[in-house]
Amino acid sequence: MESLAEDILIPFMLYGYLAVFLGVMLDNAGFPVPGELVLLLTGSLVASGHFDFAPVVAVAAAGALLSDSAWYYAGRRGSRRIIQYYCKFSFGSAACMAKTERQLMRFGPKSLLYARFIPGFRTFAAPMSGMSGMAYRQFALYDGIGAGLWATLGVAVGALFAHRIGAIIGMLENSRVVLLYLVASLLLLFLLTKWLVRRRHGAAALADIVEIHEPFPAQVSVIMPALNEAEAIVNTLAALQPLRATGHAVIVVDGGSTDDTILRARPLADTIIASPRGRSRQMNAGAACATGDILLFLHADTCLPDDAVHAVLDGLASSGKAWGRFDVRLSGRHPLLRVVERMMNRRSRLTGIATGDQAIFVHREAFRAVGGFPEIPLMEDIALSRTLKKRFGTPLCLSTPVATSSRRWEEHGILRTILLMWKLRLAYFMGASPERLARQYTRREAVNERT
Repeated sequence: MESLAEDILIPFMLYGYLAVFLGVMLDNAGFPVPGELVLLLTGSLVASGHFDFAPVVAVAAAGALLSDSAWYYAGRRGSRRIIQYYCKFSFGSAACMAKTERQLMRFGPKSLLYARFIPGFRTFAAPMSGMSGMAYRQFALYDGIGAGLWATLGVAVGALFAHRIGAIIGMLENSRVVLLYLVASLLLLFLLTKWLVRRRHGAAALADIVEIHEPFPAQVSVIMPALNEAEAIVNTLAALQPLRATGHAVIVVDGGSTDDTILRARPLADTIIASPRGRSRQMNAGAACATGDILLFLHADTCLPDDAVHAVLDGLASSGKAWGRFDVRLSGRHPLLRVVERMMNRRSRLTGIATGDQAIFVHREAFRAVGGFPEIPLMEDIALSRTLKKRFGTPLCLSTPVATSSRRWEEHGILRTILLMWKLRLAYFMGASPERLARQYTRREAVNERT
């Protein structure tokens, strides 16, 4: 009967460099082949003189690059069924995909130099590089260097500790049952860990790809729902006039104002339409008549920064994202308001959920794909964000802030308003109907006004 060492090393002895190439390629292609173990065993054979160091590193790196290139082109050409299958059976989590996305956005192709050393990043780096539109020349250069570093390290460690690897195999020579038990235990622990991560963060799922038919720079349609906003709307619209001068459109959607909102807005907007009352209905009505490539939903008491359109268009074009939002800055001077705005911005970055105060912007085709805002009386911004995140991935978070009125917090008490909003959001996430929450919010507003 052949020894355990022969059982393990015989494929390398028989097939030489081909066994190394196939083992590494299958590992990087997603098959349950332990690539690092292949490199360690190969290194032990380098130490014994069966392989030469430089050729075996080159062969291993070539196998890794070949399989990564296949996944790159699957992502580049939109082979979504194949990639979805890969996401499902590679034990990847939504958190791993989000991490990969952040690394690719932050460091670009250079992140591929170390991607292979990070388990979650390693799983999704190649297909997501293809999906992002990264040039293959860049991908092959940096992924190839990264594969070379990974193979060099693995083979070098295997050669350095060749005697210990042999000793470990010898120890297990007469303990095959123990070995099987150990392997099974490690496998179960691995599966349990992955299951817990996926349960917490969600299974990996690819974001939909939005086909942008118009080249950047694109046109933006600013959609502003309004209801009795005569006091605030002039200042907000006045700040948008430079946008209009450069070809972008401003659409005001009135929900039945009884003051001078329409009269004051008319000379400062491109289009004014009437809609049934309700912020979601009004914004959907504005989106229906908008012709811009990007829809930007702006509250009547919120002012955009001077470079807003430039930041939106450049950010969407460079990131490949379909939607996003700004950071928010509250207008008041109370120290607690600084805490509120920081919490809003940080929470949004962590959760990928945006609120209407943050001036949500979205590619028109993506907005239509999700059916627009759900026509609910409250939490329509949260509901839209959740749908966009599920379909198209996390938002582009612009650090440049929009300035929004703090009147809601100041009129009804900052701490009281914070607690109310937390209560409503918690109830919504627990499944409470928006209609019931809207009634509760309206009653609270009425009580506050009487007091």
